[in-house]
Amino acid sequence: MRPDPTDGTLDFESQAQAGARVASRLADAIPNGPEATMAVSRSLTDTEIVCGLSFLGTVLEIASVSSKTLAEAQKERRGLLSRPPQKPARQRTKWN
Repeated sequence: MRPDPTDGTLDFESQAQAGARVASRLADAIPNGPEATMAVSRSLTDTEIVCGLSFLGTVLEIASVSSKTLAEAQKERRGLLSRPPQKPARQRTKWN
């Protein structure tokens, strides 16, 4: 479950931008080790933490669904599926 960053201080665009900035700062710190990423995390405001968690949760959800569909397409092309994949149930996704 992703946190809800809507505390009334930021509009949707600003929330998305804040989340992307947090993810970028953490990505830049990763080569310097876990201590560096923890230092970045500790330096964030509460709003930045919530926006970052929401943004990264959305990214992970998209990556999960995309990797599954790409794997199915690859199997189809290689003839590894004995039957065509079933159409997945339609899900509603909250994009914040």
